[in-house]
Amino acid sequence: LLKDLHWRHVATIPFENLDVILGRPIDLDPAAIHDKLVSRRRGGYCFEQNNLFRAVLAELGFAVEALSARVWWGRTDGSLPPRTHMALRVKNGDENYLSDVGFGGMTPPSPLVWEMGLAQPTSHETYRLMPLNDSRVPDEIALQAEISGAWETLYSFHPQAVDPAEFALPNWYVSTHPSSFFTQQMIAARPHSAGRHVLQERKATARALDRSEVVQQLEGAEDLGGMLGTRFGLNLPAADLGRLWARLAAS
Repeated sequence: LLKDLHWRHVATIPFENLDVILGRPIDLDPAAIHDKLVSRRRGGYCFEQNNLFRAVLAELGFAVEALSARVWWGRTDGSLPPRTHMALRVKNGDENYLSDVGFGGMTPPSPLVWEMGLAQPTSHETYRLMPLNDSRVPDEIALQAEISGAWETLYSFHPQAVDPAEFALPNWYVSTHPSSFFTQQMIAARPHSAGRHVLQERKATARALDRSEVVQQLEGAEDLGGMLGTRFGLNLPAADLGRLWARLAAS
């Protein structure tokens, strides 16, 4: 059941930061998240996605805990990143799993068994959990993905559970601070049975399971609206599309 729920979530609710780009606050109140991601059929980023999934799992009787993580993926220096990501630990039967439905274009398509060093093939990439081996944070665990034959660290986390209230500050930071990646780049991502769709600024990528890619450059607001609708299931008002495209055109 956990595996099925995880896949249905990531394949249905896209990862996206469009409200951040539009200058709208990201409300982590459970009712606000449900309204946005379920009632209005929008997407969201990790704090929204994993909070919604946590609530669903808890309602179904799973024991689920929130974890605070540091994102290493895409960093070009060795500085210690802050904890700006949320993941989940879920107990299913006698096993613990890492479940994360909100990590953009590298979101695991299924839960991962909580076992260090075990390579875990999924329908998309192969993942594993490993000790981070960084003396600055000696107790952290890394989530890694095998990409083009090499293991890449996506993020790391302390295994101690945190209260969901602890994510209010990182949510404010990633959604408002000028240096945050999410305030600088428009992003949408969603996996499907044959690969992943990823949108970053004007660049729309269709990535196959073998990681071959077909890339398309968007040419206008109508193009943007069509891409968001067909690949991500997002139907934004014309006014929002116009504002998003005006920003893209000016960059």
